[in-house]
Amino acid sequence: MINYKSLYLRMTLIHLTGIILLPINAIFFTEEYFAQMVQIVIAIALIFHELDERKNGNNLSKELIKFLKNMDKKDVAFKINTSMSSEYSEIKNIIEEREKILIEKEKEEHALIEEAKEVMQKVKKGTYSNTIVSKTSNIAIEEFKKTVNDMIEDTKRNYSIMNTVLEEYTNYDYRNNLALNEINPDSELNILVSAVNKLKEAITQMLLENKSTGVSLQSSSKALLTNVDKLNLSSIESVNSLTNTTSVLEKVTINVSEISEQTISMSKLANTVVKSSNDGEKLANKTNIAMDEINTQVKAINESISIIDQIAFQTNILSLNAAVEAATAGEAGKGFAVVAQEVRNLANKSTEAAKKIKDLVELANQKANEGKIIANNMIEGYSNLNTDINKTIEIIENVANISEEQRIGVVKINEAVSILEQQIKSNNEVSIEANNIAVKTFDIADTIVEKANEKEFEGKDSIKCEKCK
Repeated sequence: MINYKSLYLRMTLIHLTGIILLPINAIFFTEEYFAQMVQIVIAIALIFHELDERKNGNNLSKELIKFLKNMDKKDVAFKINTSMSSEYSEIKNIIEEREKILIEKEKEEHALIEEAKEVMQKVKKGTYSNTIVSKTSNIAIEEFKKTVNDMIEDTKRNYSIMNTVLEEYTNYDYRNNLALNEINPDSELNILVSAVNKLKEAITQMLLENKSTGVSLQSSSKALLTNVDKLNLSSIESVNSLTNTTSVLEKVTINVSEISEQTISMSKLANTVVKSSNDGEKLANKTNIAMDEINTQVKAINESISIIDQIAFQTNILSLNAAVEAATAGEAGKGFAVVAQEVRNLANKSTEAAKKIKDLVELANQKANEGKIIANNMIEGYSNLNTDINKTIEIIENVANISEEQRIGVVKINEAVSILEQQIKSNNEVSIEANNIAVKTFDIADTIVEKANEKEFEGKDSIKCEKCK
């Protein structure tokens, strides 16, 4: 596409017009030789001029345009031969001079940017002690440098304020709020300030709660110590009382055991007495029966004695008759009389013996009757004795049962007392441990309150322990 606004195009058209028309005019329309030569020389000059324009004008212009299009690239240079074009030499000199200035300016800018990178790298890592010192002729970059330095100084000042307040917080002084001036309310730094103040309020609230908890813990541990002392005293009294109770119970246990043992012995003796009584009653019954049998035998003996007595009486009569007859017989009857006398003597002796036996039998009968009465009395006595012994055995058994129940009860009481003693011992150990814990708790509470009092925060002096005075 032809650009009709191009100066070189218009000049080329004029040159071509002259190159073509001047020779035609010289050859066909000019008769004078000198004029022809002049026109031909002018046409040749136009040809050389056109060639010069093409070489040192249009081509240089294109190179200049090409350079200007790529002049921001570091590896692009304006490399043209301007020996036949002084105007372009001046342009080249200006461009080269400008290039030197730009290179120097670029060095300054590069140095400033490198320093800015180092400073911003330190800022990135949290160091705000450095600012950009390098200078440049670029006004925009200088303004940017000033803005960055102002930002660093402002940030450093804000951080210094923050560090001062945080140093106070580090020294446990939470009375001051963090306040930064000339910051945007919607900025992240203001959010940080708000967060620090919220943290300060949270720490203050925590310290208030800690001191309140410590004071409450002081009061509670003080009351706990008092109650533990009372518990220790009560435990000691309980131990002493329980020791006395144990001693008494031991004696009671021994007595109850002895009573139980003696009751058992009495029960055994009672059973022995019952057996002996039963045996005595049986023997009395046998004695009674034997007395009855003796009476029967005595009656039989009496009857036999009566018969003997009758026989003796008859014998005596017969011997008397025999003696009378012997006497009547004279000498012949003497021997018979002697025999009769002997028989009579024997009969008299038998009568006397029968009488004595009868007396003895009557005495034996009398004694047998007395023995029977005694045996009956013994039977009745043994019966009454058995009744009394049975009652006694019932009483002994009741006493034995009661004694056994008492013994079991006392054993259970001893077991309960032993358990109670263990529990009191455990309670005493627990009370001692509780006392140690209470003392430690009180020490911890004192430490908490002391540590809280070492810090400065609002409302600290309003929390006090009334019971600790």
